[in-house]
Amino acid sequence: MAEQHRIHVYEKAFLAVSVAMLLVFAGALVYATTMRGMTLPGEGGRIDPKQIYHTAPFEHPGV
Repeated sequence: MAEQHRIHVYEKAFLAVSVAMLLVFAGALVYATTMRGMTLPGEGGRIDPKQIYHTAPFEHPGV
């Protein structure tokens, strides 16, 4: 007869923690986008790469 595969206690704990972390991170993303109104930047948040040296504050780089 074939032996059944058993998942060890530490393996099971690692999988449970991994799934819990994924759910927490997914929940944080959903919360940020729905409740806080965070979105990707629109056209106003972009800089033309060809004009980077003529756009403030990049026109006068410092250390």
